[in-house]
Amino acid sequence: MCINNDDWVAGEMLAKRNSAVPLLLLCMGWVVQAQAVSVSTTLQVSATMVGSCTISATPMNFPAYDGSADVTTTSTITSNCTSGQAYMIHLDAGTHYSAASRHVADVSTGTNFITYQLYQGISTTPWGDAGNIGAVTNPWASVNLTGSGLDQISTVSGTLFGGANVPLGSYSDVINITVTY
Repeated sequence: MCINNDDWVAGEMLAKRNSAVPLLLLCMGWVVQAQAVSVSTTLQVSATMVGSCTISATPMNFPAYDGSADVTTTSTITSNCTSGQAYMIHLDAGTHYSAASRHVADVSTGTNFITYQLYQGISTTPWGDAGNIGAVTNPWASVNLTGSGLDQISTVSGTLFGGANVPLGSYSDVINITVTY
């Protein structure tokens, strides 16, 4: 509301003297606005994607074995590496490696052995660590893959060779699986 003659009380204006000019301009239809000052800059955002992998395996359990013939079975290795990440899966020679062969050992005495081999998929290509990883290196090839960011399943085939003349009992070995990337 603009000031008129009726707005004077005891000779004083209702508004203070220092607010009279903006009030006068407002009454004249002019709007007085405070002028904002701003400055700006940019925020540089960056990220570096690094490779990572996880790995797990199912147990390899051979069927009943009487020594008269080869028996076979499979296991799976599940790996999951960052999309685009090249990696290798290595299988070491096993706990009972000797004479250039893998062996399962009699768990009760550790002195009786049955020779076996692990293969890449259902092929006849032995799966190893190419002499690079295990405490006892082996010459067999590793498997090379490229990560997809999803689980990748690799089949390991095993053959327990016939012809072993060993006592009855349970036999086992431990294979260390390593992923390098």
